[in-house]
Amino acid sequence: MSDKNHQCDALVFKCMDWRTESSGALRQELRSALGIKDFDTISVAGGAKSILDEATRKTMMSYIDLSFRLHHIKRVVLINHTECGAYGDSGTEEKLVFDLREAKKTLESHFSGLKIQLVLMRLIDKNQEWHIALEHVLDKDPDAVAV
Repeated sequence: MSDKNHQCDALVFKCMDWRTESSGALRQELRSALGIKDFDTISVAGGAKSILDEATRKTMMSYIDLSFRLHHIKRVVLINHTECGAYGDSGTEEKLVFDLREAKKTLESHFSGLKIQLVLMRLIDKNQEWHIALEHVLDKDPDAVAV
């Protein structure tokens, strides 16, 4: 089998919360919003928070490195979501965005040449059915979050 068959566009690093994928819209949203066709996924409690946690950072970095080596990813999409149980009461939108930016800095110091995109996922409860809305976190303005 050729090496080309094992390439993908990106690695999506997100929380393991079932609600982030319950509507089946995540793949479609990533395609339309970010142009991602094929991607590896790392799902872990708290998403980007696990990159910042000393107890889990080394393991998370090894997973990202594996995706880089095996599937030749060119970018990482870091996703944090609203109503994240791993954050508990500290999971304000400001904290979620702050952790995304800090995780990006950590990844940039370990992996040169990878494009890193930050996304805030809003979980929306529509009559006990979970839906998502993705928002790009703008790097140029630390206080801005835009659709």
